[in-house]
Amino acid sequence: MVGSGKANTRYILPESLNFRQIQKEISRSHTLHREKVSASAYTLYDTFDWRLYRKQQTLVRDRDLIGLTDLELTHPSSQAEWTKQRPPRFWWDLPEGDLRSRLQALLDVRALLPLMSVTRQRRGLRILNQDQKTVLKLFFCTYDAEALSGAQRRAFRLELQSVLGYRRELEEFKRHLADMDIAVDRESVNVALMRHLGLEPGGYSSRFLLSLDPGLPSGEAVRRILRHLIGVMILNEEGVKADTDTEFLHDYRVSVRRIRSALGQIKGVFPPEETARFREAFTRLGQSTNTLRDLDVYLLKKEQYRALLPDRLSPGLDALFEDLAAERKNKRRAVTRFLNRAAYSTTVAQWREFLDSPAEYSDEEAPNAHRPVFQLACQFILKRYQQIIRVGRKIGDDSPDEELHRLRINCKKLRYLLEFFASLFPEKDMARLIGQLKKLQDNLGDFNDLFVQQQYLEEHLNKLVGNEDKIRLSAAAVGGLIASLNLKQRSVRRNFEKRFQAFSSPRNHALYVRLFETPLSGAKGK
Repeated sequence: MVGSGKANTRYILPESLNFRQIQKEISRSHTLHREKVSASAYTLYDTFDWRLYRKQQTLVRDRDLIGLTDLELTHPSSQAEWTKQRPPRFWWDLPEGDLRSRLQALLDVRALLPLMSVTRQRRGLRILNQDQKTVLKLFFCTYDAEALSGAQRRAFRLELQSVLGYRRELEEFKRHLADMDIAVDRESVNVALMRHLGLEPGGYSSRFLLSLDPGLPSGEAVRRILRHLIGVMILNEEGVKADTDTEFLHDYRVSVRRIRSALGQIKGVFPPEETARFREAFTRLGQSTNTLRDLDVYLLKKEQYRALLPDRLSPGLDALFEDLAAERKNKRRAVTRFLNRAAYSTTVAQWREFLDSPAEYSDEEAPNAHRPVFQLACQFILKRYQQIIRVGRKIGDDSPDEELHRLRINCKKLRYLLEFFASLFPEKDMARLIGQLKKLQDNLGDFNDLFVQQQYLEEHLNKLVGNEDKIRLSAAAVGGLIASLNLKQRSVRRNFEKRFQAFSSPRNHALYVRLFETPLSGAKGK
């Protein structure tokens, strides 16, 4: 793999300072011995949401090896042979082994994407003492990087490598470089190259991250929230159309839902007719991708479904997965056509124009537009929380499933509000509230997902075709799967009371009251 495996000190060199100039300057005070020039080429990979970078790691392919390593490429933690021309796209493309297992834990279902290809040329110098013994090693490195977009960048670095037993010489030479105004590089050269190529390491996250000032007028604050969301939505469009991985569609849909939720919940910041118009438009956007996302979920659960059945029935699910894959193929084409339509582009353009236009509304048109956002956030969060408590306390063992569905929707709305306005309140308190709510959401979400999955399977059961033996085997497998999912759904339902009690605990309630009951403009978290 690329790298010396040793911790070198790296220095930034301006393009105006070349190898010969450095060699000439150093030779005035040191005896030098030139080494052979070496060259290497490698390609770096990560996911769209920078899952490896966030762990200070990257995946590098160097000739017939592919490995997980640090950003300096000096400490590969795991590697495997890869002789195929095409790089692996998902962790499951790799051969069984440590690298595959590590990437499975890090990547989940996200695809690996090439970030840049780099050619590195390394010219070495050995620095000798009076006894002609090597006391230091110096490397002049040229990096030529190219991004997938075709953008190119060259960078120069100087690497200083110590030799055991010559600590004093090392420190003296570092001072000599400082006198030459050669600065230590505080950033990985690979990260610097990515930035120069127009990439933004760590720049995308599916989490909602936006900072608001407590005294900001609510109309402007909500516009900032919505601009952020439409930006995330658009960033995921190409990945949806290219079918790079299923998370592009998931993140796209979450942004659409957040936009709809903001328009529906944060009332009085825009004129009602504008709110209604765009809310209806984003409802259509969400509906256009519903079936495709459902199919993605079913296919991602393929191995889980098989594990629920005895081995002898597992082959009976083959027809189910074949039908799901075929249906998904058709739905993906339909979604791509929808995203490529002029009507869709017009809707997005009109929405962005609306968000960027001057907000000059009267109090009659938008009574909350000029209120400090801190006050509005407290009002709407507390109102939604109280509604959840009222609904949840009425749910008992005999309550219809629709009541849990209603509660799930309310919890999702509260989650969005907490995320939108998290920056206005103490981070630790908001993390606790969101974490507690997420546990309840997981329970309600699992219950709903299991219900929907059973419905789909029952519909599939009624559509089975083929010879009698095949129908019998498929029916037995699908019927067994429905029964297993039903048992899981009942277990999830039994856990609801415990989850809701934790969410509605006196301690949690007191925190909601303390944070949101008496809003004071400009008083963060008081």
